[in-house]
Amino acid sequence: MWSDWFSWPIADWIAGAFLVYGGLRGARDQRQGQLHQVAGWAFLVSLLFGSFLADLQDWLLHIPDTPGTIGLLKIAQGPYVALVGVLLLVAVSGLVASIRPKPYEVL
Repeated sequence: MWSDWFSWPIADWIAGAFLVYGGLRGARDQRQGQLHQVAGWAFLVSLLFGSFLADLQDWLLHIPDTPGTIGLLKIAQGPYVALVGVLLLVAVSGLVASIRPKPYEVL
């Protein structure tokens, strides 16, 4: 399954690392932590948006899954597209919440 290193979810790990680092950094310096959280959420939104559009296109055009692929989840395309859409909404909400002014920024 992991023999091809191009199939590793490295971009997802990078987005997660930005979010974790932003949370840890925010405990010491809220402004710097917020910047890393915004970067992490924005990167995650870009990944999920591309995935959502590609999966939605495959589902609407009735393109079957590639034979012989091994996935973590064995679910139909419709619920999978809905799940990715929900994750996209969560990521957009996280991005918006990270961008909004914090109490320490109010003059």
